[in-house]
Amino acid sequence: MTSTYLPSSPAPATYDFKSNYRTQTSMAVSGKILSRKYGGQFYELTLAYPPMRRDQAAPIIAFLEEQEGRFGIFRVRLPDDMAGVTGVQVGNFANLDDDPNKKLYRITALGVPPTLRPMPLTAGNVVTSGVEMRCSLKNDVQMITLGNKGLVSLRINLIERV
Repeated sequence: MTSTYLPSSPAPATYDFKSNYRTQTSMAVSGKILSRKYGGQFYELTLAYPPMRRDQAAPIIAFLEEQEGRFGIFRVRLPDDMAGVTGVQVGNFANLDDDPNKKLYRITALGVPPTLRPMPLTAGNVVTSGVEMRCSLKNDVQMITLGNKGLVSLRINLIERV
């Protein structure tokens, strides 16, 4: 049985997000570009950890092995101040309280309720504290670098699983 959550300690030094929208584009002979949206939206997340000793990295390395590549599905808790401020603020990430899969949304405009992207399918309450992303490893291969002085460097690529 795999763990449900990525270990929170040690914490990543950086969180790099990519927002992916599925669109198809084509260019006519005249140069006009046509675009069409044909699917949903998902996030990719890269976690970069500071150099650490092997004993500090061991819980994360064991967790990665437990996932068996892209097979394992788990959750990552995001810091509450990803946009520099907490609460319902433009730029912050959010979940909906009635969504068991914890789809990740970004607040794009304030209002009642705030505008979220992508547009949610349900009308649950917006939660901005303890936000989670349901994800798996993006690749079957995870590289762990052992550097000078025995320090381990980790960079984990994740993809949202909706």
